[in-house]
Amino acid sequence: MSGRRTATSVVGSLDPASRRRATWFVLRCLALAAWAFGPWLAGGQSFQGCAVLLGFACSTGGFVSMLFARLRGEPPWQGSLNGWDEALAFVAVSRLAHLASQLQA
Repeated sequence: MSGRRTATSVVGSLDPASRRRATWFVLRCLALAAWAFGPWLAGGQSFQGCAVLLGFACSTGGFVSMLFARLRGEPPWQGSLNGWDEALAFVAVSRLAHLASQLQA
């Protein structure tokens, strides 16, 4: 099993700027998920509606990340994680939320 990489080893191999960007992204995703699924946990809305809301919020987050990456002049696919990578991750979470909403229908 020496060839297997764990999540801890992958995160440990990131440079400090990438670690900060990844941490910030995870915190924002958790905040968006808490905001979107709060009504479901309180019994006020369906899971499907909350998943749709999370998908929309993450799509918007991806657009905003792309916009700021462009305005900052960050090059895509540089050595560290940047706004372009964050935008891609937001779109991936958005698509997963969309899939969850479709599976729940």
